[in-house]
Amino acid sequence: MRSALSEQYWASITSVYRRFLEFRKHWDVPSTPWAIILFVTKLMTLNDLKVQSALQYCVNIRAAEARYGQGPVQSRALRDFERSLRRQGALRPQKQAIPATPIQLRRAMRKTSSVKVRTVLELAWYGAARCSDVIRLKCKDVTVMPGHIAVNWSNTKSDPFRLGITTGVAVSERARLYIGRTLLEAGPDDLLFEGVKYPHVNRAMGKASKGLTAHSIRRGALHTLMRRGAALEELRAVSRHSSTTALMRYLPQAEVHTVRATAKTSSLLR
Repeated sequence: MRSALSEQYWASITSVYRRFLEFRKHWDVPSTPWAIILFVTKLMTLNDLKVQSALQYCVNIRAAEARYGQGPVQSRALRDFERSLRRQGALRPQKQAIPATPIQLRRAMRKTSSVKVRTVLELAWYGAARCSDVIRLKCKDVTVMPGHIAVNWSNTKSDPFRLGITTGVAVSERARLYIGRTLLEAGPDDLLFEGVKYPHVNRAMGKASKGLTAHSIRRGALHTLMRRGAALEELRAVSRHSSTTALMRYLPQAEVHTVRATAKTSSLLR
């Protein structure tokens, strides 16, 4: 069965499993079914995980424990916990974030007084990044370069294997100067955007347009890039998704299928 599973599947599982191992190490929790329940519940409490994703986290961690850890992990408590998540998921249909437009992003930045939050918005947009990943960046993860900044995503969900993925982000000169000043004043292990929380970004986007959230930035950036002619592999390089399949969840399906269909058809003329 394992040989039949794709490496992309195991890559997505390892991303979740690494977060679980970091949680266990931080809180000194042994590898038991209750550790999985505690980990998933904590993420849900912090609003970092929806019900449907929480159930998938449980499944992924169990699969990873069977492959990389101490063998199959299951218990009545974990089965009951997963069953309750399924029931909750059936009552709460999963909603995708509304993609933001460049105009809405600029409006959010104008209506936000905090320089830190404005810089987070800008870095998340031009880096097509999760706002949660941007908030977690430490000073040592960012280098100011002429005309752009280089961001190492090794401490974020965007780099599940901690390979040290680095991308260039062409932020504005104002943001580049602010980041450069922060790097001079703070230590390498200090957070780049100390004090900024996810709800701050949510509120900023909500001021731009009703229904927008922090995750609207990443979806909106990828939508905008695709509509301006970026190919799927270029989008994947920018967004750092583990697979094209994962990337497709962020894009308008009708437009993606049209692009793929016309490309496939035109290739017949070669």
